Amino acid sequence: AAFPLDATVGRVDGDEFAIVMLAEDAASATARAEDAVAAITRPFWMDQAVHVGATIGLAFAPRDGATRDALMAHADLALRSAKRRGGVVGFEAAIGAEFNDRRFIERELRRALAEQTLDVHYQPIVTADGLRTVGVEALLRWNHPMRGNIPPATFVPIAEQGGIMEELGEFVLRRALADATRWPDLFIAVNLSPVQVRGSGLVDTVASVLAETGTAASRVVLEVTETVLAENPNEVKKQLDRLRALGVRIALDDFGT
Repeated sequence: AAFPLDATVGRVDGDEFAIVMLAEDAASATARAEDAVAAITRPFWMDQAVHVGATIGLAFAPRDGATRDALMAHADLALRSAKRRGGVVGFEAAIGAEFNDRRFIERELRRALAEQTLDVHYQPIVTADGLRTVGVEALLRWNHPMRGNIPPATFVPIAEQGGIMEELGEFVLRRALADATRWPDLFIAVNLSPVQVRGSGLVDTVASVLAETGTAASRVVLEVTETVLAENPNEVKKQLDRLRALGVRIALDDFGT
């Protein structure tokens, strides 16, 4: 009901559909798309309440392209943006620039990993009176030769979406535990992303790095965020229990944020 009767709907991928329709202007097309998202995401009952997510990327002819390929490409870029933001997103030049930038960062990050040009810095963890250092927290840093310092808040989400977060996390863990041999009296804290925690190889990786570096498991603190516990809490608990069984400690990071 959200789209006109003469609209053409087709399936283009497993969970992606394309709609071609006439609209008086971009605003009316956007309104119809928002109505469609509202209808699709309305929960329904099937033995239990089921919630379906939906996002839509829009491209308008002739503003965003005069050919099928151009319109499809721009609609796809808008859809990628919508998947990150949620709801309905219309294509604009900034989205294309953002996509190119993300692709650049992902490509360069893969290269930096392969060439081991990423850095790990260490933030001291001190007692409440500030008189004694008891540990250090490993912080990943990237100084790109052309772009300069690229913050983790920029490249970590791209690593997660690009499927290289587990490799990136293993790099930090190996570097941190190797460096920790220089500070035998301090514990070493390493952040884990939700992608790592859900990965099937995390426990084996931690066990392997502990053995290779000779680091006592009791000196290692793995920090997770509360968002990790929101999805599949039972599976996450099993994973954390297996990590604890290695002797490492688990800490909750960024609580409440």
